[in-house]
Amino acid sequence: MTTVVVSLLVAVLLALAVAIFVGRRDRGRSAASEDPTALRAARVEQSRTDVERHLGQSEAYRSRTPNST
Repeated sequence: MTTVVVSLLVAVLLALAVAIFVGRRDRGRSAASEDPTALRAARVEQSRTDVERHLGQSEAYRSRTPNST
């Protein structure tokens, strides 16, 4: 039983240490250091993916719904 408690404690402490390390590392980064061209390209790609997903969903809906004329 003691081994289980100690193992869980070590796992929790390790997760906490990783969270603190990543938080401090990310806090040091600024938005100005990011490449504006890469950010713009990422936004464009995300928009394109969203549009494709939306169109795919509407096409799937239309294929399931009979035409009411």
